[in-house]
Amino acid sequence: MDETDIKILDCLTARNGMTTSELAREVLKPKFGLLGPQFKSKAKEVGNALETASPKDIHGDHIIVVVDGSRIKVDRKYFDVVKMREKVAGERVVPHVIEPSHGLDRIMYTCLEHAYTEKQDKEGTYVVMRLSPISAPVKVGVFPLMGKEELLTWNPQSDVAKPYPAAPSGRQA
Repeated sequence: MDETDIKILDCLTARNGMTTSELAREVLKPKFGLLGPQFKSKAKEVGNALETASPKDIHGDHIIVVVDGSRIKVDRKYFDVVKMREKVAGERVVPHVIEPSHGLDRIMYTCLEHAYTEKQDKEGTYVVMRLSPISAPVKVGVFPLMGKEELLTWNPQSDVAKPYPAAPSGRQA
């Protein structure tokens, strides 16, 4: 499945003290007595496909079901549309979760997205990342590159981690 695809799952959840409710819905009921002579060895599979199909899939006087990779046209005389009542305990919800099983990139993206803030001042809008102390336990400042000598020296009293020493500029023979 592509990450751009959206799939909404139909889930039921139950809580303590929740009452059951009765839900009426339409389903397809295959007529197995007529399916057997018409579809022979595939009658059972066609019947199962009809049971799982939705009444919304009916096109006029027929429905098309897929059995073993082939599309089969089934006339209206081989099934009935019946109203079925079922008891449902719980409420319908759409789950939403950050899936850590897909790697660290999604978790990092979520943290960065929640930290992203835009600020307004006289000069315009600029972006600020407001990471929580749990996410960023070391205080860090990221500044634009500047040619001022006083900004290039390290202050040992600051609580910023000590920078790595500069690489040698040339090789010695």
